[in-house]
Amino acid sequence: MKLPPESDEKTDFNDRLEQIRGYFMKQISFSKIHKIYLIKKLHLSSIVFFMASLLLAGLGPVQFQTVFARTFSPKAIQPSSLYKDKKPLSFSNLQITGQAQSNFVTIENGHFSLAGKQVTLKGLNFYPHLAAWASMWQHWNGPQVAADLDKASQLDVNTLRILVPYGQGYGWTSANGTPDSEMLNELDQLIGMASQRNLRILLTLFDFYGDFPQAGTTEEAANWQYLDTIVNRYQADPRIIGWDIHNEPDNYSLWQEGQQSQVLDWLARTVKRVKSEDANHFVTIGFGNWKNLLLSGSGTTNITALSLVDAVALHVYDPGNLAEQVAETKQAGSGNRPIFLEEFGWPSAPTELASGYNETVQASHYQQILAKVRELGLDGAMAWTFNDITFESIIHTTPQMVQNFGLVRLDGTLKPAGEIFKDALAASPLNISIAETSLVVPPALTIRTVDPNQYALYFPQTGYGVPTPFKEYWNRMGGLTSFGYPISGVVVENGLLVQYFERARFEFHPEMQNAPDYAGLGRSEQLKRIVLLGLLGDEWLNRENRQFTPGSVASGQEFFNLTGHNLGGVFHKYWETNGGLARFGYPLSEEVQEISKTDGHLYMVQYFERARFEYHPEFQGTSYEVELGQLGRELLPPSNSR
Repeated sequence: MKLPPESDEKTDFNDRLEQIRGYFMKQISFSKIHKIYLIKKLHLSSIVFFMASLLLAGLGPVQFQTVFARTFSPKAIQPSSLYKDKKPLSFSNLQITGQAQSNFVTIENGHFSLAGKQVTLKGLNFYPHLAAWASMWQHWNGPQVAADLDKASQLDVNTLRILVPYGQGYGWTSANGTPDSEMLNELDQLIGMASQRNLRILLTLFDFYGDFPQAGTTEEAANWQYLDTIVNRYQADPRIIGWDIHNEPDNYSLWQEGQQSQVLDWLARTVKRVKSEDANHFVTIGFGNWKNLLLSGSGTTNITALSLVDAVALHVYDPGNLAEQVAETKQAGSGNRPIFLEEFGWPSAPTELASGYNETVQASHYQQILAKVRELGLDGAMAWTFNDITFESIIHTTPQMVQNFGLVRLDGTLKPAGEIFKDALAASPLNISIAETSLVVPPALTIRTVDPNQYALYFPQTGYGVPTPFKEYWNRMGGLTSFGYPISGVVVENGLLVQYFERARFEFHPEMQNAPDYAGLGRSEQLKRIVLLGLLGDEWLNRENRQFTPGSVASGQEFFNLTGHNLGGVFHKYWETNGGLARFGYPLSEEVQEISKTDGHLYMVQYFERARFEYHPEFQGTSYEVELGQLGRELLPPSNSR
């Protein structure tokens, strides 16, 4: 039995006793036959094994008596100390599960190993499709995560990479670094659900974090508070395969502004701390640019990130230079260490950013890179990402392609690249036995109570989601009847975040939130300020080279001097009751008869700056008597659609 490692510093004897007792308790599994409390039934073999462990630890007679008494006292081992619900559970025969090390993914002869056999990590960078990045935790939905994990397991993977966004701003920690208890519970849920599907976890500890504080600072102390809590929580847990210290530290300003030594020094201190607390899991660091793994610091930090890791994690989005990356990494001294792809992938949309962002090219990319993985004998590959995602908020400037790296579409169907990934890389399951998890009772699945407007509204009819505040505007200002379905994602046009619908284009104007009276407005009035309809009527007329001659004042109608056109009848009533000038703009024509390009029927229509009104006499007296024409469809750039 391998005991927990001693710290580099002198460890208090009492703490050491607790380490040994805790480690022993992790080795016990329980009976399916007898419903017993732990304090009532202990097999003699377990006690003998425990006594031998204490002797191996070098404890004297007095120390031996102390730790034995502490471990087997009713107070020490009552179920309430192991389980939150404090209820008796059904356990199997009390027996030792064997050497703990055989349950962990380890590194032997330069490769990943489980129970003495070489294994390949086949994995996914995982986020739920309706809540990515920090919102995965902020908007936690346990049943939805479970459903996504069911789909993920169908790709014959054995590993998930989970990224934790460190910091108070994301809700994960307090100011002093103490992790939020609710988010820790969510992490417990995720690990438990994954293990039920024979999926192990590579946990990225610091994502979205770019401070890399110097030694001895208050911020470093907060880092350690967070780190110690997470690592000690799972250091004896074989469901974790390893610790990924930081996600792409070279993509943050300190590194890019020439302060690589400070970043490397922080990484070195963090790795050392993790290793002092946990000898069961390997350590890696995923850099954005593989060459930065080989870059050494200056002065006292004359080290490379490569020298800090147990396994080499590459982030590869160009299959053409993978062989070069592996060769140079080995030449630089990767030595007897596994090399695996922690991230690789390709977006399937949108084509306006690049013509190659489509599902055909994505599938070809997967074929090429997985062929290289096999050819080079790499130790694993983790796709970025499992599924397409929809943002919960449009206060986001990330290109739309980030939403479309998934192997699974938003409607749950598998892309061609998903089929290739499933079949092109063979990997044995990393099964978690009942014995290993008998002390790990997955917590009940939870759903956070949050403002529903923080979620995107997804439409399977077109495959697009509508994020807030577009979602709020769509709901409050007429919904499907007024605007139709979304027919694009959120894209950038002329410096604005916009989204196309069948009958409109929404534009986001966050600068309007700075107006002195904004805070005092009701929510509907705020939305009218920050979400405007695009000038589709004006744009359509210009594209078609159509101009209407200004008219004269008509009896019983409202005349607009600025454009020289009248507005009356049912069109005036609709215009006035549904937002008027702010929503639709000025009239650009009189009422005219026109054949619709949508259905080929003849309608009475009138053009406005932001819309085209259509009169439907067959719906007279209903809310459908006046509808907005489908200018969104007619003006949608081909590059913005799937």
